[in-house]
Amino acid sequence: MQAEPNSGVLLAMRLKEKSHNYKKLLAAVLKCTGGQPFLTQKLFQMIVEAPDSPPAGRETEWV
Repeated sequence: MQAEPNSGVLLAMRLKEKSHNYKKLLAAVLKCTGGQPFLTQKLFQMIVEAPDSPPAGRETEWV
C-alpha cells in the first residue's frame, strides 16, 4: 500500500527538502495550527509547494 502524494506523512517528509531546519518548520506549523490535522496538512502542502525556502534561522517567521 502506497501513501497518497499529499498525505500528511509524505508532506512532513518533504519539509526536509525545504530546510535543513525542518524541525523548526514542523514546530512552527504545529504551533500555528494547534495540531488540527486538516489545517496542519494544508499548511504543510503550502510550504512544500512554495517557490522559495525559509532562510536559515528564520523558519518560524517564514511560516
